[in-house]
Amino acid sequence: MKSVYDEYKAVGPGAPDVELNEGLEQLIKYKEMVAEYNKKKDELVLAEKLFNLEISTFKELVAIDEENKTLSTLYDVYKDFKADQKEWST
Repeated sequence: MKSVYDEYKAVGPGAPDVELNEGLEQLIKYKEMVAEYNKKKDELVLAEKLFNLEISTFKELVAIDEENKTLSTLYDVYKDFKADQKEWST
């Protein structure tokens, strides 16, 4: 998960040199990826509980998910602006 987090910080939707269109695509990609990882995490946590093991924290996954939620606000405004701009030009 650490490598995914490092990649996310380097080239994900919140990276400093990512343009808005690319960032919007990246946000969708990482939201889908987080959803898949959350399913696997939930299964693992259930198994850990079943065998009375210490529950894993998945801090990188949580950090990506929280940042995605924050960036969603920004990219929703951008998406709405693009739609308005298209409407205004027709």
